[in-house]
Amino acid sequence: TGERVGCSGFDTSDFGGQGADWGLTQTIEWAKRYNKKLMMTEIGSWPTNDGSNTACKARMYDFLQRMQDSGVFIGYQVWQFGCPQCMADQWTLRPYNWDWYRVGQWNGNACAPDGADCRESQCCANPSKQCYEKDSTWASC
Repeated sequence: TGERVGCSGFDTSDFGGQGADWGLTQTIEWAKRYNKKLMMTEIGSWPTNDGSNTACKARMYDFLQRMQDSGVFIGYQVWQFGCPQCMADQWTLRPYNWDWYRVGQWNGNACAPDGADCRESQCCANPSKQCYEKDSTWASC
């Protein structure tokens, strides 16, 4: 959501233009159109002292839920984790706002291993393989 504390980056970008919510909608539409599975990187939203932390946590929860419900994301990476010189390093400042990220609650469609049914995930863990649908009851990598 940019490099500011608080949650204004969901609506507008630090770099100009629309914010993370708009970008997520566009990304989901693109991934569905082209039948892609994605890994989201650099998710970040930081606490502030203006009383908006509860609202910001709810926005992050909703953002992650939209990612999960879309069926196109296999996971995400929290920005600045393990970066001591970064403003919001989740490791150095732990527990900081770690609970905002729903770690351990993600039920993304992980890609299927070789030989497994890949109808739900529509992707294969082995990047050299492709999910092939045999019939309406089975697909395999």
